[in-house]
Amino acid sequence: MRTWPACSRWLAHALAVVSSDKAPALEADACARLLNQAGLYLQYRASYAEAEPLLRRALEIWEKSYGERHPHVAAALNNLAGLLRVTNRHREAEPLLRRALTIFETSYGPDYPQTVTCRNNLARLVGQTAR
Repeated sequence: MRTWPACSRWLAHALAVVSSDKAPALEADACARLLNQAGLYLQYRASYAEAEPLLRRALEIWEKSYGERHPHVAAALNNLAGLLRVTNRHREAEPLLRRALTIFETSYGPDYPQTVTCRNNLARLVGQTAR
C-alpha cells in the first residue's frame, strides 16, 4: 500500500508500453512481468475487470516463452486464480491452482515456499467452495 501512489503514476505508462506497436521489441519476459505486476496492483485496488486481461496476457506470454511447465507459468496461474477466487469464480480458479501446484512441486519439490503458498491457496479455495 505504501507504494500505491507511485504505482498509480506509472500504471498508464506501463500499459502504454505493452500496448504500443513497439511492444514486440520488448523482451517477452520484461513485458510479462510488467503486465503481471500491473495486474496485481489493479487486483489489490479491487479493479478486477481491468486486472484480469493483464494477468491473462502475462500468462500467455510466459507460456509461449517458456512452455507450459515453467515456474513463471505457475506463478501466473496462481495470480490469475487468486483474482478468480476473489471474484467468486471458484470453478475457474481451481484447475489453474491445481496446475500451478503440479508445476511448483515438479520444479521445486513439496516444501519450497512457492509450492507451500500455492497449496495453501488451493486449500483455501476448496474450503470456500465446500461452504
